[in-house]
Amino acid sequence: MTDPDASNNPMKALGQNWQVPVFLASLIMLLLGWVLAMPSSEPFDAGKRLDEARALLQAGRHKEAADELNLLQQHKEELAAKDLVGAYHVLRGDAAYLKGQVGGGHEPLLQAPSVVEQYNLARETGRTLTPGRRVRYVETLLLLGRLDGALASIDTFEFDNAADRHRLMRTVIERLQIDPARQSQAMDLLDAFLADEKLGRSHEIWAAAQVAERMLADDRPLSMIDFLLPLYGRLHLDGEQDLGSLMVLLGQANVAAGELAKAERWLMRIFEHLGKNDPLNGAALVGLGRIRLAENNVVGALEYFDDAAHRFPATRWHLQAMVGKAECEARMGALAESLEDYAQAVQLIHEAPANTVRGDIAYLSESLTSQREW
Repeated sequence: MTDPDASNNPMKALGQNWQVPVFLASLIMLLLGWVLAMPSSEPFDAGKRLDEARALLQAGRHKEAADELNLLQQHKEELAAKDLVGAYHVLRGDAAYLKGQVGGGHEPLLQAPSVVEQYNLARETGRTLTPGRRVRYVETLLLLGRLDGALASIDTFEFDNAADRHRLMRTVIERLQIDPARQSQAMDLLDAFLADEKLGRSHEIWAAAQVAERMLADDRPLSMIDFLLPLYGRLHLDGEQDLGSLMVLLGQANVAAGELAKAERWLMRIFEHLGKNDPLNGAALVGLGRIRLAENNVVGALEYFDDAAHRFPATRWHLQAMVGKAECEARMGALAESLEDYAQAVQLIHEAPANTVRGDIAYLSESLTSQREW
């Protein structure tokens, strides 16, 4: 029997008719389940999602782009049906590369295998990497130490400009020069590099210096002078501020050839054309010290070596300055000071990377051998 007061008391009425809200809740849940079970009115569009991932990467939203790409990985059949597998792998490679760049530290190296793998997968589908991605690909191979792969890619790829190719090739040559077993290959590549008519000025100066240094190491100072003089004569017409390395080498070549006056003139040009804090001033000071030693002016030589050692301690010329000081002190009978400077030179070699000290060890050994005369 219905309570006559229920119509005036909503809560009491609701309590008496509790079946109604329960029924309504059940109906809502049933309808919601039916709606969710229905196919989406907007089917998954792999092309659209790929475009969204690309836009997220371009906007710097790398985490969201990675999530989108991970979702796309579950729809490979649709990607294949729309011929989008290559584009997908390109974006995966982009995402890994950009994650490395943003992360800094060791992150570029951690992401490097993924970059190479994804770009390779893209290329296997027939996808052509854009010039910018070709540069990324080669840079990543170099980061991983895959010199042969980098070299093959440089030979195969076309780049937007010659400067990219030259920069990458120079890096390959520099890495090969470190490996004693690949010196011959490095020199062959260096000769071809220098012969490139499109080679920029800075790369030409660098390459010429490498060739000249090899001539000096092979005790061919006259050939070195014949090689450098015409090159210097052409390059100096556009200024001499960037020719310091060639000035040093011409000075060293003339010292080795016994042309001390010519050598001194070349080395003094460095002080005229370069800033006083340029590291090549250290090379000039060491060279002038060598000239004074050859003239038996031990005191004058010691002044140059000491100046170079104190002013340019963080350069490649520091060791040669310390060795020069030690030689002068030995000739002057200051054996304790000489041994101390030789010990410091040995310490410098010990602290340097093992793959960079072969020339320094030879230089130190030659100096120590020469002390038998004193």
